[in-house]
Amino acid sequence: IHFFRERGKVRGTDVIANYCLPPDIVDRLIGIPTKPYTPDEIGRILSLRADEENVRMEASALTLLKMLVAETSMRYAMQIIALADCLRERKKKPMVTKEDVGEAYKMFYDTKRSEQYLKQNSSKFLL
Repeated sequence: IHFFRERGKVRGTDVIANYCLPPDIVDRLIGIPTKPYTPDEIGRILSLRADEENVRMEASALTLLKMLVAETSMRYAMQIIALADCLRERKKKPMVTKEDVGEAYKMFYDTKRSEQYLKQNSSKFLL
């Protein structure tokens, strides 16, 4: 993420750039390259989070969470871990199953589904 305000001509050129520096120099000095997580990395991150929260999960539940990350976000999937564990606890099961994850997903909307719901039902709300 770049937060540049100062823009001006790069000396000796007609290029307008941040801090009057050539863009390639700014990219090398300040820019931090990022890339999307691979499915394996997503699985490891979610497993670590589950371990940190002392949540035991079946492999199928973890696979479903990995698919949720693709549709929603990593943050939402991490929150679903705790919610699914609460559902598991109420059912007195030893491990979180994909059914628990699916139930938590249906109960708690992510931002995209929430926005879609509000648009579809906008006539029912005061604006």
